[in-house]
Amino acid sequence: MHQEDKVGTIEDGKWTDPAVLEEDLFEIPAAHSGDAKVHMTLLQGEVVYRR
Repeated sequence: MHQEDKVGTIEDGKWTDPAVLEEDLFEIPAAHSGDAKVHMTLLQGEVVYRR
């Protein structure tokens, strides 16, 4: 995509579309990661889903 200056890592000035989960995926077994519920999703800086 040649957009390394805009995407690829979480840094100031770069775009990100994060999701906030109820679980820390690094703290639960991988087999249960699909069970974590989404609390909020942002797209282009706007909340597009909130539970």
